[in-house]
Amino acid sequence: MVSVEQPGDGFGGRALCLWMEEKPGAQFEAEVTVRLDDEAGAAGLTFCSDGGDRHYGFYPTGGKMRLTRFDGADVFTWKILADAASDAYRPGEWNTLRVRVDDDRIQCFVNGRQVFDQPDAELRGGHAGLCKFRGTVASYKGFRIGNDLVEKPPDPALTKGLRKSMDGFLTGKKDRERAMDALLQNPVLSRRILGEKRKALEQSAASLRELENDLHRGALARELTQQLSQPDEKADLLRCALLISRHDNPDLDIGSYEREFGRMVDELKDDAEIKNGTLPAVRRITAYLFEQNGFHGSRQDYESRSNSYINEVLDDREGLPITLSILYLELASRLGVKNVAGIPLPMRFMVGYREKAEGEFSLLDVFDGGKSLTMAEARALVAGDTPIPDETMQPAKKKDIILRMIRNLIGRAVAAGNPAKEAPPYFNLLLALDPQAFRERLTRARMRELARDDAGAAEDITWLIEHPPKEFDEPQRLALEEWLARLRKR
Repeated sequence: MVSVEQPGDGFGGRALCLWMEEKPGAQFEAEVTVRLDDEAGAAGLTFCSDGGDRHYGFYPTGGKMRLTRFDGADVFTWKILADAASDAYRPGEWNTLRVRVDDDRIQCFVNGRQVFDQPDAELRGGHAGLCKFRGTVASYKGFRIGNDLVEKPPDPALTKGLRKSMDGFLTGKKDRERAMDALLQNPVLSRRILGEKRKALEQSAASLRELENDLHRGALARELTQQLSQPDEKADLLRCALLISRHDNPDLDIGSYEREFGRMVDELKDDAEIKNGTLPAVRRITAYLFEQNGFHGSRQDYESRSNSYINEVLDDREGLPITLSILYLELASRLGVKNVAGIPLPMRFMVGYREKAEGEFSLLDVFDGGKSLTMAEARALVAGDTPIPDETMQPAKKKDIILRMIRNLIGRAVAAGNPAKEAPPYFNLLLALDPQAFRERLTRARMRELARDDAGAAEDITWLIEHPPKEFDEPQRLALEEWLARLRKR
């Protein structure tokens, strides 16, 4: 195998590596298997080279295949003879390129599929070899030259017999020694058949893993939806938060954490202060969580996803404002403490309480040990002099709390550096709970398109066109329709 990292000295970083031991005739074939680390670059076969600036090149670049004739040292003497995308090319993977040169035309193939049949007889003779352009790192293997490099199909009867021996070994009907004796009749063909079978099994295993993940997350989304479709007072906020944890940790034992939390409730249920009104109960719960049990805001590793998993908050006594608030709210609810609610301030979720069902809430900053704040103080803490929407000062529904948790996870997944891989499961979960989430559906459509899931992107865009939000204007609708049309043309 040959690996080339540095650009060459030629214009555009052109670098050639020619096979000097064999000089093909006017009619020949050349082949190499190549892999690029960066599809913006180019690397592949060169042929009919005079050893200098005149030669052909067949290579992938920018996700397309290209056949170029180089008649000199600079870009003004280069001519792109053919340029087109091919489904046969696999970006980022090993791809086999082959050219067939005849008297008056050049045929080009990628992974056995013809992509070009180009009339051109300007250059003939010379040497064949490897070429690379720009700064991409390219690896090559299996370079060869000959009159006919097309692999001949093996004898069908032999292939059938070898497959039967291999299947017999896999099903236990044939032991290793007998299977080996049969496969050794043609080791090269046997290795190819084994490789094909291994890849098929690996693909099947990957598909099964993906299906297993989808099943797990689909069942979880269904239970969350059922919980949050109930009247707000009946939804189990702790269980919903634990289901969010289980989304990323399928083996999580939710029951064990529910029992642990139940023991916390039991420790407080007979406390005199809990039964003596809202203010004494709030003081008791605050002291219990933050003084006796050491729960605290995460300041060293705030962005860690662990802080969004309520089970890890229970384990480590460390969390985000929203996860600490959930523990506080659930304790108050299960202990029968009235007039306690979650207040969804921007940047910092807080717990609010008031002596009567009417009147302004006082707030507890659970991220700061349950520090007591007035509404005005809390507003100044999170926004300074910047106005904030009135709804952020009103009690949050349990569904809104769970959606905010999921949005936190989306934000952390996007910041992790690979949003196209990390974020989609959270978008799927959020949209299962809130199909009307316009921004998230639009973002998921973009991610699906980037992942080459045009059907999925079209599904989201169609939904947006059919269910536009109130603030949707005509130019936005037309832009979506144009986007949908582009996707359907591909």
